[in-house]
Amino acid sequence: MRDQVLVYSLVLLAVFSFTHCTNKQLTTSTDIDQLYAVQYDTTYKDSLAKALSSSVAYALTLTNTAHNRSVIDSTLNQLRWTLDSVNFRKLAYKSITFAKRKNDLPHLASTYNNIGMYYHDSYQLDSTFYYYIKTENVYKELHDSVRIGETKFYQARLLFEMGLHMESESKVSQALSLLNQYPLNPVNFEANQLLGLCLMERKNYKEAEIYLKRAVNQILLDMTKHKVLDEKRAKMAIGNAYGNLAEVCYNQNKFEEAKSYVLQGQKYIEKDTPIMLVSFLRNTLAQCNYRLTKNSDYIKEVRQSFTDDSILGNSFRMYYSAMNLAHLYLLDQKPQQANSWAEIAYTNATKHQVLPQQVEALEFLLTHDQYQKHLQVKELIRLRQALTIQENQTRNTFARIAYETEIIEKENNLLKDRIYVIIILGTILLFILIISTFRSRLKIKNKELLLVKAQRKANKSINELIIERSLISLDIKKKERNRIAKNLHDSIVNTLFGIRFHLQMLETPQTAAKDLLIHELQKLENTTRDISHTLVDNNL
Repeated sequence: MRDQVLVYSLVLLAVFSFTHCTNKQLTTSTDIDQLYAVQYDTTYKDSLAKALSSSVAYALTLTNTAHNRSVIDSTLNQLRWTLDSVNFRKLAYKSITFAKRKNDLPHLASTYNNIGMYYHDSYQLDSTFYYYIKTENVYKELHDSVRIGETKFYQARLLFEMGLHMESESKVSQALSLLNQYPLNPVNFEANQLLGLCLMERKNYKEAEIYLKRAVNQILLDMTKHKVLDEKRAKMAIGNAYGNLAEVCYNQNKFEEAKSYVLQGQKYIEKDTPIMLVSFLRNTLAQCNYRLTKNSDYIKEVRQSFTDDSILGNSFRMYYSAMNLAHLYLLDQKPQQANSWAEIAYTNATKHQVLPQQVEALEFLLTHDQYQKHLQVKELIRLRQALTIQENQTRNTFARIAYETEIIEKENNLLKDRIYVIIILGTILLFILIISTFRSRLKIKNKELLLVKAQRKANKSINELIIERSLISLDIKKKERNRIAKNLHDSIVNTLFGIRFHLQMLETPQTAAKDLLIHELQKLENTTRDISHTLVDNNL
């Protein structure tokens, strides 16, 4: 029992030492709604605002308690998907005020994040980035590396939508460096995809394909084993991942492979799948089919995708659908229609002030339209693109070196921690082994000592028995001697005395012989008496 207590104590000591050598993490859950945000039309947003009106009115009357702050946060979390800017701002201001008064940093970070998501859904990108930065700063105060990584991913996603691909790649690399040690976090799935898309934008298709395949494998593993995502979200995630993987294959002119990935993604489409994902997969499949068959009818499906994106008001997808149409019409030898769609893409990018998209659309127009000095402008554009690519490659190479160096350092630190734990556990096990060996030898010695004691006790009993028997034997001998002495004294001496007495009474002329015989008898009597007395007093 004492051995078990010793072992348990040592194990607890090891666990205590290990846990106090690791960073503390908050246990808040990932915002899956934000990660897989779906853009709804105005009708849905208005109906949601109406359904939440009573909850919002109630939340605005609450006092500043921990429970009430949770209620406000929950209401704000739903209200961010509406267009009710008045009530949203009132409730957000109330939530911020309450959180600051009580120094409730988790709720403060959650509120900033909800505001950022509200502006993101409304496509107010500058405000979105501002509140994402404020969210990150609060999580830094909390030392919550998981949430910092997630917030960096949302910043990277926003920057990508703004066309700032280099900045997006830098941010998503930072996010992955923080989240790689939490492989079950679903933000990892999307971060790997985003990094792949950033690489694809700078035409590094091979490496982009690696990251996109990694994302697909992560999601498939989650669907079959870990099940962090619910079934609906998992199907959305894998469908989108296959679509992105198809796009990178398409850009490498691997049209058959791209088509197979799109068809794989469409297997996960259901009746309630967001129209934006359905449109994206249909768009990519139509482009693959056109490149494989040269059938112009497939261009109509891409136009339908643009219509769906327009209904949702998703300017990001509208731009890419318009540019897809421009390239397809150019391949179909319809330059006027190609330029027309490039104009639409340029107008969309200008409206939302996404400069990289404006440049790309304008370059397409200047490259494929006929005007004076067309060749010189085309060459100028080519040189500018080459220079931009070179600059981006240089910057991204350094960013990647920094990212990979950080990962290597983290892996080294992780290995050091593991070695430290192994050394501690090895030392503890060796200590336990030494103690166990010592105690086992001590037990053997104790058993030997008990055997010696038992042997001594047995020997003592035997000696006592021998002594007892010796005493009995001596007593018997003594009694026998006494009996013999008594017989000698009582029988023989008395007999000799009687013979001597009768001899003295005998009348004989041989007086000398008679006296000699009497003397000898008297002498024999005394000798016998002495022998009797000697036997009685003998102490053998």
